[in-house]
Amino acid sequence: MKIAIFGNSASTDFIVQKILKYNNVETVYHLGAPINSLKTDRYIPISFHSDVTVEKNKQFILEFPYKNIVDLILPMNNQYQLWTEFYNKMKNSKAAMLMSNRQVGMLERSKIIGKKFIQEAGIPTSVSKEYNLEELIKEFYNIPRPFVLKYDQYWREELVGKNFLEGANLKSPTIIVTNENYKEEFDLLKKESTDVLTTKFLKNQKFLVEEYINGIREFSYHALINDTSWTYL
Repeated sequence: MKIAIFGNSASTDFIVQKILKYNNVETVYHLGAPINSLKTDRYIPISFHSDVTVEKNKQFILEFPYKNIVDLILPMNNQYQLWTEFYNKMKNSKAAMLMSNRQVGMLERSKIIGKKFIQEAGIPTSVSKEYNLEELIKEFYNIPRPFVLKYDQYWREELVGKNFLEGANLKSPTIIVTNENYKEEFDLLKKESTDVLTTKFLKNQKFLVEEYINGIREFSYHALINDTSWTYL
């Protein structure tokens, strides 16, 4: 079996090492591998560099399963799941793919969509309230502290370009606002709202403010998913 795995996080490296333990895995192509990765007879790291244009890098990714013999595609980053063209191209290739569609990816991308899904499923979750940028700036000092502030869809994730292809895996920030840092966090928010580089991204941004729950451990469940089934890792 020949596998193409797309990703740059520590979890990607972990999955690569697990896959290579299976004798029936002939080759693992790792697209987005760190530049210092060592090639072996079964592991082929493929890094993306800034000296190649973003569009050429993207085209290379989209054409990879068509120009190489690949039996299974494993996208590990949420950005791939949100990239509709990638999803369509991989689904139309001859390889099987372990990834669900953009709609499911939005449960991670959007804090508000994810929150609503949890509430509709009857899963206990913290009390929360949605704000747009103007409302948040106006009410920021009046929100009881500590509280958790989440960007609904962090603006940097919209920049699917060189940072994405070179290895950045930017997540929506989650900020715990306390009596000690609330002025600093407010100033940072105001700065982003007026900065020429970020204003257009924040214009329609929404925020999720949640109550801070102290002393409760959060657990994550990891699963492999496609359009028809899933299994816990």
